[in-house]
Amino acid sequence: MNNKISTATRWSFLTQLLSKLLTPITNMILARILVPDVFGVIATITMITSFADLLTESGFQQYLIQKDFQNEEKIKECANIAFFINFCISSFLLILIFFNRFFLAKTFGDVSIASAIFVASLQLLITSVSSVQMTLFKRNLDFKPIFYSQTLSALVPLLITVPLAFFGFGYWSVIIGNLIGTILKAILLSFLSKYNLKFYFAYNEFKDMFSFSFFALLESLSSWLVNWSDTFFIGTLFSAYYLGLYKNSISMVNSLIAIITSAFLPILYSVLSRYQNDRKKYNYFLTDFHRFMAYMILPIGIGVLLFNEFCTVLLFGYKWIEASFVVGYWAFSTIIRTLFFSIFMEAFRSIGKPSICLDLQIFDFMIMFLIFILFGNVSFHNFVILRCLSRLVVIIPTLILLRKYCNLRVNRIFKNIIVPVIGCVLMVGVRLLFSVVSLNMINNFIIIIICAIVYLTVVIFIGRKDIVKLIHEFVL
Repeated sequence: MNNKISTATRWSFLTQLLSKLLTPITNMILARILVPDVFGVIATITMITSFADLLTESGFQQYLIQKDFQNEEKIKECANIAFFINFCISSFLLILIFFNRFFLAKTFGDVSIASAIFVASLQLLITSVSSVQMTLFKRNLDFKPIFYSQTLSALVPLLITVPLAFFGFGYWSVIIGNLIGTILKAILLSFLSKYNLKFYFAYNEFKDMFSFSFFALLESLSSWLVNWSDTFFIGTLFSAYYLGLYKNSISMVNSLIAIITSAFLPILYSVLSRYQNDRKKYNYFLTDFHRFMAYMILPIGIGVLLFNEFCTVLLFGYKWIEASFVVGYWAFSTIIRTLFFSIFMEAFRSIGKPSICLDLQIFDFMIMFLIFILFGNVSFHNFVILRCLSRLVVIIPTLILLRKYCNLRVNRIFKNIIVPVIGCVLMVGVRLLFSVVSLNMINNFIIIIICAIVYLTVVIFIGRKDIVKLIHEFVL
């Protein structure tokens, strides 16, 4: 099992490294070609298509991964049912979007994007195939095919979207690139898979799948509300310029952080699902994973916060400098949220408690909605700060529930990551020490290197044996 975990981790990490690197590279180039208003339009269209895509998957992914099937034939049967239901729902939603495309476009204040909404929604039919195939690969901890497909789908937009944007196609360049990438991804996954999906339906099996996946679907819906409601509110309260400034900044930050988190979180869920009946192994793996992630992502969040202007210019160019505070605050809040919320959400799912995840997501949304209602008249800068703070409130009930259902105390969780925290505190000290220095691009780069050296020196000096153990557990 350990060898399988290590192999899966390596391929998953390579998958996210290449695919998630290609996505920011594409965005870095597009940010220098397209204006922020275009990214505001793209955010609006993506909000609609992501909601439809969420309904299409119906929550069956968790069922296919977590369920202990009697034999291989039962897996194929349930996979075919999931594919059939996904395809039917996606077809219905596509028809619904087509007939209501002008209404949707008008709702978001731009009738001219009606056709773009429909064309972007065509990918729903494609993901009904690829999502099931990818889930089956994840269940078997076989991340090699996912590596090929994700890399291909990320590379295609770079080769197609950027040239189209250069020749003035605006948001159409992004839509066309994403659509082609989705098609090629589905074709490759189907070719590499041993499962030939077909239309099949059995009521008893579907009933079992739906009852298992119902809370997962509700949780996904609540997660969508949390992740996309700010897009709706910012688009309503501010202009398309500020929406593009905000959404492109947080998308870039999320993409960069996801290079690491997306590589390992699928592994966490799959392994914890196998250990759910052995509490000792379960908690041991969860705390090791939590500490392993802290070593990697804590310095990233702190570093981007400390050098937000440098990171913004590097990622987007000088015309996006107004977004530097968005980049810094969002990176820091995302890292903290990942360590004390996202990781433990996977733990709750793995023990068959999706209702807990749903409750936490609803609580998270209520906090965010309250912020929007009470402070909708503040400036864009203050609004972003409040949004970032609202993302961290949900950590409190998460830690309380973690003790109840996983028997992990808060003091143990914080002691578990004390070494990377010490390293990050010293990084902050180094940054403050050089605060009197004129921070041009070269000086920023030098100070960043010094901070990195200080962090690595501290964690290696204090936790060298622990780091070696974690690398052997999760990488080698």
